[in-house]
Amino acid sequence: MNTNKHLNGYVGEDLEDEAAYPAEGFIPKCKYCGATRLPMAMYRSQEEADEDATISCNCIGATEHRREIEKQKERETNLLTLNERLDELARYCEEKHVPFTDGLRQTLVDVGTLILDHQADSITSKWCRMKVSFKLNAKGRMQVRYSHTDTGTMEV
Repeated sequence: MNTNKHLNGYVGEDLEDEAAYPAEGFIPKCKYCGATRLPMAMYRSQEEADEDATISCNCIGATEHRREIEKQKERETNLLTLNERLDELARYCEEKHVPFTDGLRQTLVDVGTLILDHQADSITSKWCRMKVSFKLNAKGRMQVRYSHTDTGTMEV
């Protein structure tokens, strides 16, 4: 594709692969209110163009759509953080000689997901002298509390 933009002092981003973009242009249109806008990029499909228009539209539907996208990104970030914290818990369990199997880890991920999805307020799990509690705090952030106890009972 020959252009003379470089002669006008234009320094643009290199397109990944110009052949990947179809020759015809797509007109971005909001999925909710139908408002159209000028294309701000080269789109591979009408759906991609419409998503771009929806993200930048100020109608109620588009605003809700953006909120859902942000909520999904936050959920994914929280799940990554949960897995990091469970790695720390696995190391703690190893120090205390408490078994921490893959099945147990998956159960704790499932429990944490229930809390993050607001399907439960708090859940506590106990095994081998370990106690792990999941709950949402007042800020809406999930807390994972754990403790290990060595207790004994003697009878004389």
